[in-house]
Amino acid sequence: MKTNVMGKLGKISYAVYFAGQICFYCLVGMFVSTFMTDIGISLAAVSMILVIARIWDAINDPIFGVIVDKTKWKSGRKYLPWIKISTGLITAFSIAVFFCPASLPSGMKTVWVGIAYICWGMSYTMCDIPIYALPTAMTDDTKERSVIISYGRIACTIAGGFITLLFPIMRSTLGWTATGLIFSVVGGLLMIPAAFNIKETGTKASSESMKFSEMIACVVKNKYLLIYYGAFIASGCLNFANVTGLYFARYCLGNEAKASLVSLCTMIPSFIVMFIVPLVIRKLDKFSIYHACLIMSALLGIIRFAAGYENTAIFYTLLVGQGIFTAVTGILMYMFTPDIVEYGNFANGSGGAGIMFSIQTFSAKLTSAISGALGISMLGMFGFQTGENAVQSASAVNGIWICTSLIPAIGIGLSAVILLFYKLRDKNVQIMAEANSGRISRAAAIESLRKNGWKESVAPMLDNSAVYGKDIA
Repeated sequence: MKTNVMGKLGKISYAVYFAGQICFYCLVGMFVSTFMTDIGISLAAVSMILVIARIWDAINDPIFGVIVDKTKWKSGRKYLPWIKISTGLITAFSIAVFFCPASLPSGMKTVWVGIAYICWGMSYTMCDIPIYALPTAMTDDTKERSVIISYGRIACTIAGGFITLLFPIMRSTLGWTATGLIFSVVGGLLMIPAAFNIKETGTKASSESMKFSEMIACVVKNKYLLIYYGAFIASGCLNFANVTGLYFARYCLGNEAKASLVSLCTMIPSFIVMFIVPLVIRKLDKFSIYHACLIMSALLGIIRFAAGYENTAIFYTLLVGQGIFTAVTGILMYMFTPDIVEYGNFANGSGGAGIMFSIQTFSAKLTSAISGALGISMLGMFGFQTGENAVQSASAVNGIWICTSLIPAIGIGLSAVILLFYKLRDKNVQIMAEANSGRISRAAAIESLRKNGWKESVAPMLDNSAVYGKDIA
C-alpha cells in the first residue's frame, strides 16, 4: 500500500481548499442567475447564457481531463500545478462577473456576464478535477481515501452553510459588486494553502500513453461511471432550489433576509452529521448509507411540499429533518469516483483517472446549468417578472414554491431509482485497488471477489493467470 503522505497540515489544507472552492460555487453557481435578473438581463438571455456556458463545459471538461492525463510537469507532479494556476484564475473571473455595471445597455450586460461566466466555468474545471483526483495519488486504502475526501466535503458543507447564511444579509446591505468581491477574495485565500502544504507522490502515469480514443472508451465501458453520474445528473437537473432560493425568501416568506434562516436550518443538520460520517464510513458501506439517505430525503421533500410553507413551525421542522439526510448525501456524493476509477482499471484495464474525474466536474456544472436554465424557464411559465423590486402574481409565487420544494424532491427520488443498478461496494473496491497496485495478484483478487458474490466478467490483462477474462460467477 502507498504510504499516506498527506499529514495533518496537508489534510487541513485539503479541507480548507474546499471551503474556498464552495465560496465560488455558491457565489457564481447558485446566485449568478439572480444577479443577472436583478441587473435587468431578460429571462431569455439568462437561459441562453447558462445553456451556452454549459455546452462549452460539456466540451472543455473531458478535454481538460485528457490534458491532465497527458501533461508531464517538470516537478513530476500531476495535479498540484493545476491547483496553483487555477486559484488565481477563478478568483479573477468571479470578480469580473459581479463587476458588470447595471447601467450598461442590456446587450452589453449580456455579453459581459456571458464571457466572464464562461471563463469562470473553465477555471472551475481546472481546479475541480485535480483536487478530487489528488487522493488517488496519496493512498491505495479506499477507506482512507473516502475519509480524506470526507474532510473536504465537511469543510465544503460548513462553509457553504455559512455562505448561504451570510450572503443574503451582505447582498442586501452591500450590493452585488461588493459582496462578490469579498467572497471571491476570501475564496481565493482559502484555496492557496493546498498548493503548498500537500505532498503529491505515487501518481500513476500509465494513462499518459493512452490515445484519446482509448480514454473515451474507458468512460463508455465503465458502466458504474455511467450509472452513478446518470443518477447524479437526473437529480441535479431538477434541483431548482439552487436557482429559486432568494426568490422564495423574497416572495413566499416575505423577506429576502429569511433566506439566511432557511440556510441556518440546513446548517444545523450539517453540524450534527459532519463528525459522524467519517467514523461511520470506516465501519459501514458508504453506498448503502448514501442510497438510504437519498430515499429519506425524497420522501421528506414531498411531505414538506404537501405541508406548505404557511405554517412556519412545520415548515422549518421538516426542513431541518430533510436537511439531516441531505447533509449526509452532500458529504458522501463525491466519494464514489475513486471507486469507479478502480473498477475501470480492474474490470477493463483502463486508466484515464483525469478524464474520469472530468466526468464528475462536468456533471456538477452541467446539472447546475440545466437546473438554472430549466428553473428560470419554468418561473417564466408561471409568470415571473424580472427586476429586483418586481411585484409577482399569485401564480408566480406558487411556481416558486413548486420549483423550490416538489421538483427537487422528485429529482432525488429518480436518482435513488437509477442507483438500484449500482453494485460497487467498499469491500470489493478495496480488493480491486489492491490488485491494481500490485499488492495482491489478479487471480487472488478474482477469487476474493467470487467469495464476496461478485458476478461480473473482467477484461483480459497482462498476467500469467489463466482466469483473466473469464467470468467471475
